[in-house]
Amino acid sequence: AYQRIGNAYYYQSAYNKSIKYLKQSLDIERQCGDGGAITLTNIGAIYGTRGNVNKAIEYFNKSIEVCDKTDNFVQKAANYNNLAVTYTDDEYNRLKNIY
Repeated sequence: AYQRIGNAYYYQSAYNKSIKYLKQSLDIERQCGDGGAITLTNIGAIYGTRGNVNKAIEYFNKSIEVCDKTDNFVQKAANYNNLAVTYTDDEYNRLKNIY
């Protein structure tokens, strides 16, 4: 339920509330032994949307670690894609400000 509430707030651009609920979902997922790969990815995406590149990368990498432990290759691939987009967007913005 927390995951869905967090996602709903994300779509309303209420990012702080979204992260709050997603972290609650993550706590429960970890207690159940799931690891929370998708939730970690969603949190990373929010940080990326907000322009916090370092936090986005941190959460995508955390999700990849969980994916490695659970053999979740599909989610792992999605995270590598998210990392590529995040690095590309960051580099574009950095270069745009220089030139």
